[in-house]
Amino acid sequence: QQFTGDKEKLKKDGKLMRCFGEMLIECKQMSMADGNVEIEQGDKVTLRNVATSRMADLLGIERLIAHSEIVEVKVGDRVVKGSFMDFAEGYDANSTDIDVVQKLKEVQAWDSPEMLRDTHDLEIFDLICGQNDRHGGNAFYKVGEMGPDGTRPAIGIMGIDNDLSFGTKVGLDKDGKLESVGRTEATQYINFISEDLADKIMSLNREKLEYAVGDIIT
Repeated sequence: QQFTGDKEKLKKDGKLMRCFGEMLIECKQMSMADGNVEIEQGDKVTLRNVATSRMADLLGIERLIAHSEIVEVKVGDRVVKGSFMDFAEGYDANSTDIDVVQKLKEVQAWDSPEMLRDTHDLEIFDLICGQNDRHGGNAFYKVGEMGPDGTRPAIGIMGIDNDLSFGTKVGLDKDGKLESVGRTEATQYINFISEDLADKIMSLNREKLEYAVGDIIT
């Protein structure tokens, strides 16, 4: 009732409204995490961003994931634990910034060798991490300098918002093989994997995985 009655006043309080907005986002994330990936209540969703970043480092594809790490911040007498993520490289396809929109319009060929390599590797990486929230808006797109013909090349992709990964919900396909719960429909069209990533995946073992992410996920 107080919120409704003071709505006009609240609209002018930008700091408070940002707080409400952040709370709403966190609630939506937890709802999606519980329903889609079965991340248990109390689990730090944001720390899965860190786990994803570490996995990318382990597999030598850190170019695909914005670096994220655990931080502790002192707030008064309390120490709050959370995560810190670097700015992602590239451009947001949903941006309304005129310069960004124009740069993305100037890309004529999105199927460059660099872009194909990155999109295929990111799909495979998302399968491994059980990423449940990858879509066109959860990536930044890297473009190169303008050429003499007035177009720009697409030179790569970087995945963002990696919080909804490493859930406990898994499934088996009709042949009894493990399948990801993520948005990975496009994997049926993948016909290659970069040799470096393939070699790194095949060299993984439990010891390496526990060293990389064992303090965050089971």
